Amino acid sequence: MNEYLDLLVPQIGRMKTRAERGEQLKTWGLLPSHPEPGSSLALDDAGFSDQFSDSYMVSGAAMFPAMTATDNLVSASVLVKDGSRTRELHAPSLINLCRAAMELSTRAIWVLLDTDREVRRQRALGVLSKELDEQNTFISITENGHEDGAAKLSDKDHTDFLEHKKLFEERRNTVRSTPMVKTPAFRFQMNDVAKWLTENTPPHDSDELAGRVGFAGKRAYNIGSASVHGYRWMTDYLNGTTNLLGLVADAFAGALITTECAVALIEAQSVIPSNIGSRPARYPEYLQRTVRAWAPMYQ
Repeated sequence: MNEYLDLLVPQIGRMKTRAERGEQLKTWGLLPSHPEPGSSLALDDAGFSDQFSDSYMVSGAAMFPAMTATDNLVSASVLVKDGSRTRELHAPSLINLCRAAMELSTRAIWVLLDTDREVRRQRALGVLSKELDEQNTFISITENGHEDGAAKLSDKDHTDFLEHKKLFEERRNTVRSTPMVKTPAFRFQMNDVAKWLTENTPPHDSDELAGRVGFAGKRAYNIGSASVHGYRWMTDYLNGTTNLLGLVADAFAGALITTECAVALIEAQSVIPSNIGSRPARYPEYLQRTVRAWAPMYQ
């Protein structure tokens, strides 16, 4: 019965095939390797540790969102496979997970795609600056909760909190005084990434998904934003089950290719090109062609 439905509704068959690919990124997302000494990404990181007490400034700015993207993608893959058994699509959850994976992996690619080391460093600093603004909101909420009694800290915890806040403010001031590239809105990051993927086609992309990131990816992300925030306008475009499946399939395809490419680009810059194959590879074997193609671009 499942096989018959796969033929009847091609989107289901494509999603199941891509879900199998998505699940293969689980190991990398849980246990990625640090950049090897002498690699492009290791050289990007070098020099930041004294100023920011961060040995993985550039690699961390790309690797953490990519790791989170793989978890969202793997979770979406599990939903797709489970839906084949239960006959339930869970469209909102799938679209939301794919939206998150696309945003996170696109940011990772955006940070690393330029071949100029200084640009990569300044983009990583821009991401850090944005993160620190968000962290400042968390600190303010915690501080207000202590002061108004909603979540009062113990004397020790409050002392530790104030010390951490002091260090945070010092770090934030240092970052703000350092040249950086301001992190653009997602749609502008997506434009840059879509253009780069068109010019640097990933060899593993036999489905030619990368070429669709500019249009299909942005449209799927927009639909995902409506789903995440509970906006009903998206229902104007859900004219029947087949169309809904098409939107979900587009979202999954966009999440898959951007997450795969984020992992491949990180790995390409984490290894000395001559060492590809000898470095422990926790990513799927099919990505190695893309890693090999992109690694020589970054020295």
